[in-house]
Amino acid sequence: MTEMWLALSRIERLCVVGLLSLALFELCLIGAYPILDKSDARYALVALRMVLSGDWVTPTIDGVTPFWGKPPLAFWASALSIRLFGANEFAARLPILLTIAATAGLTIDLGRRSRDRAFGLIAGCIFASMLYPLSMAGFVLTDQMLTFGITLAMVSFWHAMTERDRLAGYLFFVGLAIAILTKGLVGLALAGPALLIWLIWNGRFVSAFRILPVFSGGALMIALALPWYLLAEWRTPGFLHYFIVGEHLMKFLQPGWTGDRYGAGRGGASGWVWPFVMVGTLPWSLCVAEALSRPSLRAMIPLRNALADPWIRFLLLWAIVPLIFFTLAGNVGLPYVLPTLPPIALLIAQLLRDIGRDRWPRYLAFGMIVNAVTLTALVGAAQLWPYSVHVPTQKYILQLARELGGYPDQGIVYLDDKPYSADFYTLGRARQAENMDKALEANDQDFFVILSECLVAIPEELRSRYEIVGERNKMSLLWNRDRALQSSRYNSGMSRPWPVATPSQVPDTRERCMSWSRHRNDRFDSNF
Repeated sequence: MTEMWLALSRIERLCVVGLLSLALFELCLIGAYPILDKSDARYALVALRMVLSGDWVTPTIDGVTPFWGKPPLAFWASALSIRLFGANEFAARLPILLTIAATAGLTIDLGRRSRDRAFGLIAGCIFASMLYPLSMAGFVLTDQMLTFGITLAMVSFWHAMTERDRLAGYLFFVGLAIAILTKGLVGLALAGPALLIWLIWNGRFVSAFRILPVFSGGALMIALALPWYLLAEWRTPGFLHYFIVGEHLMKFLQPGWTGDRYGAGRGGASGWVWPFVMVGTLPWSLCVAEALSRPSLRAMIPLRNALADPWIRFLLLWAIVPLIFFTLAGNVGLPYVLPTLPPIALLIAQLLRDIGRDRWPRYLAFGMIVNAVTLTALVGAAQLWPYSVHVPTQKYILQLARELGGYPDQGIVYLDDKPYSADFYTLGRARQAENMDKALEANDQDFFVILSECLVAIPEELRSRYEIVGERNKMSLLWNRDRALQSSRYNSGMSRPWPVATPSQVPDTRERCMSWSRHRNDRFDSNF
């Protein structure tokens, strides 16, 4: 081990230390903040439901209704981790962190085998310290697994075509299968056109059929991906129609597609992928802008010869074609640009090499430190002010209820909307009232949770039955007064006064809050 370390150059050691520091940094962070509504909690809940139900074929959110929004590979990974380490934030997010780390490893491998070891390590550091990979390593989403699948396919394709590596040819199809089992045919749409253009551009279209195991590799891809789709359709008829027509065609063609069962569409977002890339690659986008703004450095970049290099062509197509694809899409989210970041990291590494190796340490140190400090500050703020209205989670209000004896021994009822994190932290025991007034009139429940601004919507005649015993993250906890007075845990100093509203405010607030009770999760509709 010592000999290996001594064999590394100064810049290589800096990269190794940086990568290990980022990995340790992320490993400590992923369990330090709560599961957040909406997407983080939704996908963590789907994985938890798999463990609780034992059904690893049909993803669900409520334990009954099939979740047709995504294939299950990312859910399987988080569910296996939850099975091993328990239902907590660390377990749900660990596979996501490992997926980002594996993608960084593939980026390093491609850079090392195409250029040299130092180049590969620098590219890996650039990718790992970009804002999106660094931050999204701590959220339960499916785009990280999609990025890994596409990166595996693209890296394997390059090795197969340039080194005639038979194993890499099969790994190319394995990568496509991973993408298909993570987000469907979008994986083929992102990788296929870029590869086709590259083959034609470099006159390699015919030779690709001799080098790649097209038929046996294609059969392997189908054997890995197709069985689950067929089994899912057999278990829940209608899945393929919704997933192929709705999640693929309608979501691509129709801005703000209203047929989405699991969240609002993102209408009017066409073209936003380009600003998303600029933000997602911070602070490296600033480094590139700084370098290109200086004539002395810009003159050192061999732009005229860049497109003559098949490898540069490959990276440019890998990065740009998916961005063009999403520019044409009717609905776009922030993580959609994640699959384009590995080639962008390699292109930035090439740019840094062109302008001089003496500038590498400065840029690397700047890139890794800025994002590490930023994320530390954000997580630190969440720990210092965990009850902030800007932290959308049910963890803390449920902790209060548990301290008072209402959870998990008894169920807990949400009077308006029940966010996904409520189900995650109660292991599915939280319930949502069908009608606010009827639930309160029944007087058979110890605890209720309600959005604080909806307290004024509770009729005066019902308020005398309940105590407001706490507020966390815009949510209030109501305790049945009669049962509270009988409890040894009750402290009269905990009771808080009911909010006062003008008579004209109450009808509007009441209608809105009753509407929340009828339409699940509209409140936390900040989808990624």
